[in-house]
Amino acid sequence: MKALLAIDYQNDFFNRELFFDKDKNMKFIERSVKKIKEFREKNGIIITTQDWHRKNDVEFHQWPEHCIKDTYGSELIPEVKEVLENYSNHIEIKKKRYSAFYGSDLDEIIKKNEISTFYVIGLVSNVCVLFTVEDIINRGMKAIVYEDLVLGSDEFLHKYSLIQMEKVLGAELTYA
Repeated sequence: MKALLAIDYQNDFFNRELFFDKDKNMKFIERSVKKIKEFREKNGIIITTQDWHRKNDVEFHQWPEHCIKDTYGSELIPEVKEVLENYSNHIEIKKKRYSAFYGSDLDEIIKKNEISTFYVIGLVSNVCVLFTVEDIINRGMKAIVYEDLVLGSDEFLHKYSLIQMEKVLGAELTYA
């Protein structure tokens, strides 16, 4: 079984003071929504992840405070939320760390749905995307990463993470 894994399309990540400027990335969001719609039209499994932090989370020593659980900033951006509303094959993962596997029930979801291949989109390519792809590959599954549907914290780290995913981890890179 195949699944689309949409990583961290959350309001705080598209707040220009914190991470990405939403206005500058509307084309990225539109292309991402188009890919999500493609999976939905085929009744495919769509898994979204959300950073889900406590106040004073240890991660905030490294990054600005973001995605505090049950806040507007932790919610999916409206464009993605709208497409997935009332979709029965949408599965949400609330994550505490970079990898979507850490402290979540993603392994059980994979087993229950017999998922063997993940199509990966989202952000941040050099953090949550990279570490989630690593865990997919380490579990013996296939990861296909849409290069044009992942964003990095900067151009160098973005390109480096794509090289790592392909050359070191064995992920397949493609374009939407």
